[in-house]
Amino acid sequence: MRHSILVATMCLGGSLSVGAADTGHDMAGMKMEGTTAPAAINQTTGVIKAIDAKSGTVTLAHEPVPAIKWPAMTMPFHISPELARGINVGQRVKVEFTAKGMDGTITKINVLP
Repeated sequence: MRHSILVATMCLGGSLSVGAADTGHDMAGMKMEGTTAPAAINQTTGVIKAIDAKSGTVTLAHEPVPAIKWPAMTMPFHISPELARGINVGQRVKVEFTAKGMDGTITKINVLP
């Protein structure tokens, strides 16, 4: 009995390792669901205090952002040249942005009346 269990275990283990190693599948290019979550989009309103086209930033005095526990403050946000076109210091804006820590990147900006 002991001998048959040992043989069965060895055969089963061998077939599993051969099956796993001999799949012929390359994982390159496979989309791995759930490995990278899209960045959350946050919103706030504020007043443009400065625009630095050279560094690609706009400084906003913005309202609190409860979703990410940011208080009201004045801080720079990254902004693309396309989104920065047509905005001016002193304008009140509504922005959508992504955040990594305290580093925000504006993804949408609308001038408010």
